[in-house]
Amino acid sequence: MRKRIQLILLCISAVSMALFSGCEQHEHSYVPDVTQPTCVDQGFTTYTCECGDSYVADYVEATGQHTYGEWEPTTPASCTQAGENTRYCTGTNCSAFETEPVPMLEHVYLPEVYNPTCTARGYTKYICSCNDSYIEEDYQTPKAMHDFNPSTRVCSSCNKHVDDVDYAKYTSGTSAFYLVQQTTSNYDFYVFGSGSIPYPSNLSNFYNVRKYIERAWMSDNITHLPSNGGLFAYFSSLESVRLSETLTELNTNAFNSCYNLKSVTIPSSVTTMYGSPFYGCSVLEKVIISDVESWCNITFASASSNPLYYASHLYLNDEEITELVIPESVTEIKDYTFINGSFTSLDFSGNVTSIGDSAFKGCSALQDVTIPSSLISFGDSAFTVATTYR
Repeated sequence: MRKRIQLILLCISAVSMALFSGCEQHEHSYVPDVTQPTCVDQGFTTYTCECGDSYVADYVEATGQHTYGEWEPTTPASCTQAGENTRYCTGTNCSAFETEPVPMLEHVYLPEVYNPTCTARGYTKYICSCNDSYIEEDYQTPKAMHDFNPSTRVCSSCNKHVDDVDYAKYTSGTSAFYLVQQTTSNYDFYVFGSGSIPYPSNLSNFYNVRKYIERAWMSDNITHLPSNGGLFAYFSSLESVRLSETLTELNTNAFNSCYNLKSVTIPSSVTTMYGSPFYGCSVLEKVIISDVESWCNITFASASSNPLYYASHLYLNDEEITELVIPESVTEIKDYTFINGSFTSLDFSGNVTSIGDSAFKGCSALQDVTIPSSLISFGDSAFTVATTYR
């Protein structure tokens, strides 16, 4: 037993001596591993030997310099408040961030149109998605004219009787004339009657305000305007007029010196124009008709009796007639019917037998016209000199 213990001790002693002898022979060789400093953490170098021994040294202070990523919206800007962007530092263990303001956006207004009625002016309201809105006062359109029933004289839109509308009234026999004020200096003019109507009475005051009348309206059932003068003469501010759909004639000076009248609609009921109904209408540029056949049935006393003499542009409803087609139902083109028209082509039906004096005189855009074989009578100066026909 004693010998066995001695043997174990001897072995332990040998191993210890061997280990002690090995350490004395090993020299550490350290490999540096540099950890760079960040914006918040110091840098250092770790030295490690292959035997596993290591130590840390060479500390370097944190840089304090943040490296930020891309800006990200944190509060979107709108037209009611400014916004904010944020960006964060990309460094390890760093929670630093910075912000920047985003300017408030401009309002984006969309138009919402409110058409005029006979009781309210028309306007366009500009509305933003944030509900901010505005109306341009200077661009409001006038109230629409009342649409009175000729018999009851009640407006079909507002249900008001003409006597209940703010007005000045003039009477002549069974006819009535109303001035309705639009603004402090502009008026609408309404005419009621039947058959042949006289000129309004109380003329002294009417003369004073007629130059401020911008729009005129005539009830149906009127067939003739006053024979003793132009009903709308010297309405120097007149811009539009609604004539009676039963009117049969326009007499001399009916619209004399209506300097602002740009267009006129001729009812299909009109069969005669004499004198110079549109004398002095220097800016007249549109004559509007509902059908060509009715226009061809009108008798014009002279060239200046025809509004086309001044306007040159003939419209079928809303579309200008440039390529004129004569309906088959028309057999006669009367004197002055299309004088000074701006037509570029002309197509006759095979039933036209006569063309009156100066019927197409002044239609300078017509260069080549084929005369129908049905033609029997050909008036003086029927076409302008530059037009060739065959």
